Amino acid sequence: MLENMENAEKVFEAFAQEKGFDDTAKKEFSDKIQTVLQDMADGVLTPETLLLFFKGLNYDQDKADTEKLAEVKGRNAKIQETVQKTPQGDGLPDTSKASKEPMKEERKPQTIYRNRSRNLTNFLMTTICRNYDFV
Repeated sequence: MLENMENAEKVFEAFAQEKGFDDTAKKEFSDKIQTVLQDMADGVLTPETLLLFFKGLNYDQDKADTEKLAEVKGRNAKIQETVQKTPQGDGLPDTSKASKEPMKEERKPQTIYRNRSRNLTNFLMTTICRNYDFV
């Protein structure tokens, strides 16, 4: 048991140094731990002790949830900022950003088959119309 106490003291000192505790902070932290351990040894269980363990056991999940919530709030704030910056119009499209140059129409290249098809269609229509006295 003496060996366990010496090991516990080394672990406590290393933890206190890692966290940057001064002598006063180490004493206060050690006293709180001793109070909880003594209460547990005496069979005393308080709501504060339960809350301490509950918070300690759920810390990682609570921290992750808080970070996610902060991220979502940041996104929402950015969206709200963008929406507020956008001027509200009268429902008509904004033409100030439209190009000043008219769009150029792309002409399809003429092919021999396209012309042939058109010529054949014209020929047939002319022939049919002449035979039925439409022309």
